[in-house]
Parts: sequence; structure tokens; C-alpha cells
Amino acid sequence: MKITQETLITNKEVRDNFIDRLETLSKVKTFLLLPNTEYATTKQLAEYFEVPQDTIDSLSLYHKEELELDGYKAHRQKQIIEYLNVEIRHLERMQGKSIATFKNGEQVVLPNRGLRLFPRRAILRVAMLLRDSEIASYFRDKQFKLFY
Repeated sequence: MKITQETLITNKEVRDNFIDRLETLSKVKTFLLLPNTEYATTKQLAEYFEVPQDTIDSLSLYHKEELELDGYKAHRQKQIIEYLNVEIRHLERMQGKSIATFKNGEQVVLPNRGLRLFPRRAILRVAMLLRDSEIASYFRDKQFKLFY
């Protein structure tokens, strides 16, 4: 089978063959994760891939089962605060949410209901599934040049 970008986007088996290539993400563009974790928020993914946040939300719903196998899941606000505890400089609690300010100045809004977080493996899966992202397209090209 000839592997093309379209094949990677549409064929789960082909994506599964590439899912362990985690090192490629940082070779394409500097990627920001939540400090001191291996997780990214939907907002961070949208910024990285230069697409609207709704695009990531839709993709996450449509491919939820596949992404969950890669570790994508909802985390309660309390869990996230525990993960980030050493990196949080200030935590401001408000009605319905908290705002965590990290030592590096970055802020993340943490809804009381929690957040869905993407570990590196699920981020890689998103890169293989996004159609309308130049970053994701470049990533897929880079995958083929490095490994095929």
C-alpha cells in the first residue's frame, strides 16, 4: 500500500503504525505542554496546529474512541491542580473556574468540571487526523521523509 497523507488521515491501521513516533512532534514545531506534565489542553493543541479550538473539539468527538486508547480523557480540576502543583505560582479561584498562573507566566483556565487533556500519544494522533492544518500536513510529510 502506498502511504500518502490521505491514507494516514483515513486509515486507522496506518495511523497505528506511526503512533510511536513521538519524537517527530518537537522536530516540526516547538510544542508547549502543561508545565511539568506530558499533557496539553485543547487550546494548546489548537494554537500548535493553528486551527480553531472547535476543530480540535470536533475531531476529539468524532475520533473519541481512538484518542481514548492513546490516553485522552477528562481530568477533574483537583487532579489537574495536583499534577501542576509544583509549577503553579498563583491559583485564583472564581465562580465556575480557577485560573492557574505558572512560574513561567503562562495561564490556564481550569473549569470546575475539569478539562480533557491530551497526552503526547493522543497529540500525535491528532496530528495524523487534522486535515486543514499546515502544521499537521508538514508533520505528516516529515513522518514519511524520516521513516519511509
